[in-house]
Amino acid sequence: MNTEKDTGTTDKEAENLHTDEDLKKFLHDNKDILNRRYCDWLYQKQEEYNKEKRKDTNYVKEELYERACLSRAHFFAIRNGTKSPSREAVIKLGLALELSLEELNRSLKLAGWKPLHSKMTDDVVIIYGINNKLDIYEIDQKLKTRGAKMVLIDLHDEYATWLDKKYKEYKDKKNAEKSSLGKHIEEDLYNKACMSRNLFEQILDGKKPSREEAIKLGLALELSLEELNSSLKLAGRRGLDSKKTDDLIIIWGINSKKSIYEINQRLKTESAKMVLIDACDEAGCSK
Repeated sequence: MNTEKDTGTTDKEAENLHTDEDLKKFLHDNKDILNRRYCDWLYQKQEEYNKEKRKDTNYVKEELYERACLSRAHFFAIRNGTKSPSREAVIKLGLALELSLEELNRSLKLAGWKPLHSKMTDDVVIIYGINNKLDIYEIDQKLKTRGAKMVLIDLHDEYATWLDKKYKEYKDKKNAEKSSLGKHIEEDLYNKACMSRNLFEQILDGKKPSREEAIKLGLALELSLEELNSSLKLAGRRGLDSKKTDDLIIIWGINSKKSIYEINQRLKTESAKMVLIDACDEAGCSK
C-alpha cells in the first residue's frame, strides 16, 4: 500500500474527529499507519540528535531510552513499531530529544495523540518545562507537586531502566576480568538470579518486581548493601532492616559475599519466611 496515500487519507480523516467514539475508531483503524509514521520520525530525530551532540566534546553518550526514563525493551518495541506509544511515552521521548514545543506537538500528532494545550493543567507544566529547559526529572517533580494526573516517571520504568543499565555494567566488568585469561563471559542475569527468562524480560519491560525478586537481582548483580537498598526503593519496596531476621540474613550474605544458594540455605535453616529459591526456581537454575 502506498505510504503517501495512507498518510494523506489519515490526515483528512483526523480533521473530522469530533467525539470520543470518532477518536477511538480512528486510532483503531489507523494503528499501523500511525505507528509507521511515528517510528520513521523517531529514527530520524534520534540520528539528528546524536549527530548534533557529537559536536560537543564534553558530551557523554547516553542511550535515548535512558534519557526518556523508558526501559530498553519498551523503547525498542515503540521504535520498531510493535507497540503503540502512549501519550506520556511520546512526551518523554520528545523531552529526551530536547524538542521545541512545536516539534513535540508534531510528534504527538504523528503518533495519533492530541498536542499539548495551554488550557490543560498537566500540559501547562510540560510547556513550562520545555520553555525553561527543565529536564524530565524536574518536570515530573513539578507534576507531582501539583497533584497532576500525568506521570512521566513511575517506579516501574525507573527500576527497569536502572536494571538494564546495571546489567550492562555488570557484563562489561565481568568480561574485562575474563579478558586477561583469554575467556569471554555472557552470563544471563536471570539464571544467576534464579528466575525465568520470561519473568526477567517482563521486569525489564516495566513489570513491578516483588521484594524477593528485586533482592535476587541485586544479589546476582553483586550489589553492595547500599546499592541493594537503593534498588529496592526504586522498585517501590522497603529496604533491608537489620531488626528483621530474614533481612538480617540477606545483609549477612552480602557482607560475607555469599552466593544466592548459600543465603537461601541459611534462610531455610533459620526457618525464615522469605524464600529466594523455591522448587520451581531450582529446577530451572544451575548452581
